Amino acid sequence: LHAEATFDTVRYKVIGHVKKEDQDDFQWDEFTLWHKEQGFLYLSVFNGHWLKLNQVKLKNYVATNRSLLANKVFEDGESFDLFNDYQSKIVLSEGQFAGNIYNDGMYKAVEYTAPPKVWTFEKPHNEGVAAFKGEHLSEEDLRAAFQVELNLPQAKGIGMAQPFSGGMPVKRMRMTILLGFLLVLATQFLSSVFNHNKFFVKINTNY
Repeated sequence: LHAEATFDTVRYKVIGHVKKEDQDDFQWDEFTLWHKEQGFLYLSVFNGHWLKLNQVKLKNYVATNRSLLANKVFEDGESFDLFNDYQSKIVLSEGQFAGNIYNDGMYKAVEYTAPPKVWTFEKPHNEGVAAFKGEHLSEEDLRAAFQVELNLPQAKGIGMAQPFSGGMPVKRMRMTILLGFLLVLATQFLSSVFNHNKFFVKINTNY
């Protein structure tokens, strides 16, 4: 709390921190940053992977406040795929926030990704949908923003909006892995059939 960080030339101060938990007991941390003119900015971290999020006007990204879940959302011709939907609650908090964060208990949340970008929609009980547009934040960029020594959690696995290190999006990488796996299976199958036929040819010849 009270640390300062610069994003897009704007100097924010960390004013709040919450720990959230979903219905499967997974936990992650979210930090609220504030600038007197630019307003709020949010940082979220799960398994050592960071997202930078801005709250934006809802527009028409979802059909209604009551029907939050969709297969895709679109913005400026770009498609974002459904990544996760869950119920979450706050289990720990400290600092200052935009409102009473404990008012609504469980939150409905849905996430869509097109790495390195992400959309998150949250719907507190008896309230409308809040939309957050964000992007993957590398450890290097995070350290550069704060310009102080940071004790960061070690990253595990692949982040939800993490771009592939070689420039290939995570979605395409997964498809490449799947196609490679299918190719290996097909090769093994054809090899098995070929060897099986050779075996019968040998038997028939001897007979």
